[in-house]
Formats: sequence, structure tokens, C-alpha cells
Amino acid sequence: MAEQQGSGAFGGYDDEFVDAIEDDWLCPICRLPLKVPVQTRGCGHRFCELCLERHFMRQERDGQQLTCPLDQNVLIRDKDIFPDKAAERKVRSFVIKCPRGCQWTGELRSKEDHDSECRRFPVNCPNCCGELVPREEISSHTENNCSLAPIPCPFAEMGCNKKVPRPEIESHLNSKMRMHLDLVCTNLKNAKEELRKTKEHLEKTEEQLQNTKERFKETTKKHDERIHALENKPFIYMWKIEGFSAIEEKIKLRYRRAPSISLRDSCPFYTGECSYKVRLRLELSHFKFGTDNCMKIYLIIMKGDFDSFLKWPFAKRATITILDQQENSNERKNITATLPENQLQQEWNSRPRGEYENTAFQFDVMVLSELLKGGGYVQDNSVLIQANSKLLLHETGNKKTNKQTSKLNLQPRTI
Repeated sequence: MAEQQGSGAFGGYDDEFVDAIEDDWLCPICRLPLKVPVQTRGCGHRFCELCLERHFMRQERDGQQLTCPLDQNVLIRDKDIFPDKAAERKVRSFVIKCPRGCQWTGELRSKEDHDSECRRFPVNCPNCCGELVPREEISSHTENNCSLAPIPCPFAEMGCNKKVPRPEIESHLNSKMRMHLDLVCTNLKNAKEELRKTKEHLEKTEEQLQNTKERFKETTKKHDERIHALENKPFIYMWKIEGFSAIEEKIKLRYRRAPSISLRDSCPFYTGECSYKVRLRLELSHFKFGTDNCMKIYLIIMKGDFDSFLKWPFAKRATITILDQQENSNERKNITATLPENQLQQEWNSRPRGEYENTAFQFDVMVLSELLKGGGYVQDNSVLIQANSKLLLHETGNKKTNKQTSKLNLQPRTI
């Protein structure tokens, strides 16, 4: 295998081939792949047509006989030299790289087809400025470098639509100076008018914004007043416990096995709009107060939908009432208990974290079975229990109890 060498001044191909070319396909004179190869009759040597013709011209100039450059055999130009088509087809089948450095590779015979598409192939500037520019740089050349390319007037933003060749731009500016000044003045006048309109619009917008702020303040004040009214409005929940005699019989049968029996739970309810979720629980006991039945009522706080923005500790004053149901309202003596604020602050200091992590206040209601049966507390075999709550106001003293309200023993605890 022979190395490619020589110069483009010789007759062979000076392209960059992908693979090295064997000696059989290299011209002995220029040491390049054969270009338009010819073969000598008799000795059969191959040369580039141009290389052999230059060799003959030197011999003729020196008055020498025409001979083969390799073995000095005498040759007759018209009879002993003929084209070698087979060698030409072979050489043109060799794979070359693009001479301009793009990524293309292909057979030598496809070089012209590639040149018609190669983005780095030099072409004439379309403005006929005389420069050869790579095909991929034509756009940049015509916009930025071509001396004959028409460019917009520097006053295009002011309204001058004229495009002139780059060398003539200075002449255009000098000849159209008055027109450019008129355009600038017109644009300045229009800009002032737009500024005036924008200022008026801004003033109106600020006035509307101020009015909106005032309306918003007024609306917010009304909402705050409504919320305050709702928070301070007492909430009342009525729980009707039916079949009370059956409850008493149930505890009589089971008192030896359990000191306290949970008998009923009320439905969960909220202590107001968007407020705390609670429920009531009823228990009966035989042991704490001898053989008499003791009724215990619990107010249980539950995990609710609005706990994340409610106040903690529990910010409601809780009151539990067993209602006297006799017909004569003047003789009614409700049994009522209101939990003091300090016990609320001590016990319910955080919101429930789980569905079953309930916190309860126990109301021990010392009520004998005979008292319930003798008074108006049990009607139609049912007992009415009322739960009342309102927002704590952090009062400094306890309110006086109603003279018709029974006194209760309160023991807050957690269950």
C-alpha cells in the first residue's frame, strides 16, 4: 500500500479517501489516485492523462523523443496511448470524505451530487458582491456583511420604510433628514397623547381601587360582626333518651359484674357553625353512691372538620341540663351543670389527633331512681338532655346559678 502524496497542481485526485489506495491505482508521476487514467501500449503502465501530457510536453520542448516515464519505451502519442475506462471506474468507486469538513462520506463519483447540497460548499453571493460564501452562511452574509445587501433605514421604527444598500445608507440619511425629523416629531406627539390617556386611565383605576378597598373593608367588617355574633350565639343540642325503664333494668342485671356501664351515645354534633365536633355519652353506676343508681353524662370532644383553625384550648363554655318535663312550667326544676372555665383550660389544651383520641368531661349527676320517677324528668319513658355551649369570654367570676337549678358534682377527666 502506498501513501497519498503530491499536490493539487498534478493530475490526480487530491481528495481525502477513507481507506489507503493501493499502488496499482496511483499515478507514478503525481502519486495520487488516477484521474482520467490512460494506459500505454506495450508496457501497460497507467498514468493520469494530464500528468502524462505534461511529461510529453517537457520532452517535446527539449527536442527529445516521447518515451514512457517508467521504462523509457518509445511511444507514439496517437497510437500508443488509450483511455483506461476500467481503472477510471475502479478509482471513482473509492470512498472519500467531504473536502469541506462536513460529516458526509461517499463514493468519488458522487462528489458532484454532494457538492450541490453540501451546506459548506462555497457559492456566489446572491447580491453579486463578488464573494464566495459557504452555502450555510449565505443568510448571515447578506444580512450583516454583504456590501450590496439592502438594509432598513435606522429610522424604520419612526416610519421610514426605505431599504438601501449598505454603502448608500449615509447618503440616504443626509438626503432624507427633514423627512426623518418630521417622523420623529409625529411619533413624539403620539407618544405624549398615549401617555396622557394612560395617566387618565391610571387615575380612574386608582379611584376604582380605592372604592373597592372601601367596599372590601365594609364587607369585612360586616362579616366580622356576623362571625362574632355566631361565635357568641349559644348553641343548644337536644338528646332524647327513650326506653329509660329498660336502661334501669339493664343495670340492675349487670351491676355485680361492672361498676359502671356505658349505655348510650348521642349522634355527633357541632357546637356551632364551623365549630367543635362533640357527642354525649350516658353511663349508669351502682357503686360510687351506694346502692342508688348514679347517672353520669360525658361531653366528648371528637376530631372535626374545622379543628385546624379553631382556638385551643376548647373555647366554649359547656352546660349539661336534664330537663324537667312536667306540664306546669312554674314548677319545673331542671338539673343543670356548667363546667368552669379553668377546668376547660386545664383539660382540653390541644385538639384531638385521631378519631378515637377523644377527650371528655364527666358530669356526675346524683339522681336517685325514685327522684326521676317521682318528678317530671321521665315522661313517656324518655329523658331529655340538653347540651348548651357558647364562646368563652374569659370572665373573672362565676355567674350565679338559678334558684331552681340543682347543684352538681363536676369531675372533668379524659377517656
